[in-house]
Amino acid sequence: MADNCSQELLPVSNTNLNCDPVTGLPIPGIGQQVVAYFYQEPEGDAPDLSTLAAMQAAQTAEGVDRVYGIKNISNGLVPAGTPRVQEGQQVAYGVRSLVGLARQATGDVQYFSKSDQAAIDRLNLRTKTLRAWYLDNNNYLHGPIESAALKAETGLQLPGIGDKPAYYAMVLSWDNITEPEISDTPLPHLVNFTNTAAAPAV
Repeated sequence: MADNCSQELLPVSNTNLNCDPVTGLPIPGIGQQVVAYFYQEPEGDAPDLSTLAAMQAAQTAEGVDRVYGIKNISNGLVPAGTPRVQEGQQVAYGVRSLVGLARQATGDVQYFSKSDQAAIDRLNLRTKTLRAWYLDNNNYLHGPIESAALKAETGLQLPGIGDKPAYYAMVLSWDNITEPEISDTPLPHLVNFTNTAAAPAV
């Protein structure tokens, strides 16, 4: 376990206005919306996913190494985390201590097929955690996120005539004080991710 009492100080240099230090050209900021989820069995080897070849290998990998995706996410948000604290009798000297941060990435899954519905049902029945990532609307990949859960918060929603398409309200949830890793550059090839097999068993 990391010694959080002696973490090295690092500088925060957020004055470059999102410009590449070599070319001087603007770098796209991370996105404001979740547009896709990816998930994998936790026992599998976490793939890189930063190249088209790596993505294709992850799509077709055998067993626990295969990665699955859910795309066409609307209203994709990452709200502020909920702190988990210990205080009073739980901590020596009663000092308030942050021990975790419950996090979520929410979104509505639209334009799904019957096989997609079956995969979502299987995620809802799942009792063990998984490894997950999410892609934002500027194609930055966030993750991998370990010990995550991905479930439909409600059943199938059938809006009225003239409203948005039917959808599942999905929630990716995890608990970690630190932010998920973010890819160094946008990864637009992930927009074309296609599932090649059924989702993993419960």
